[in-house]
Amino acid sequence: MPTLTGIGVPAPGGGVGIRIDNGPPGGSGILFLGTAPASLPTNGCTFLVGGTVVSTALPLDASGSFEVTTVLPEAVPPAAQIHLQFLAGDTAAANGVFSATAGLTMLIQ
Repeated sequence: MPTLTGIGVPAPGGGVGIRIDNGPPGGSGILFLGTAPASLPTNGCTFLVGGTVVSTALPLDASGSFEVTTVLPEAVPPAAQIHLQFLAGDTAAANGVFSATAGLTMLIQ
């Protein structure tokens, strides 16, 4: 089962990132980011990202990991929340299609 971890201190102008581990080696998946939490059962997993949602495909390395860091824009308001979840293509998963991380909430300080 893949894991999703936050990196850094989420504050305007601060450095933040995410790390995915335990995904399928050399696989890929989709990172979802949303403005609200959700709890939507889907194909044996629970989708945990809601509100306005954007997504991006991410490649996993040979150990099933991915890491990226960035600087949050100064315009991000304090107390904003960003909800994230990664779904990895995974034929070995219980549903035979994908496995999902737990949700991650970044609370902007």
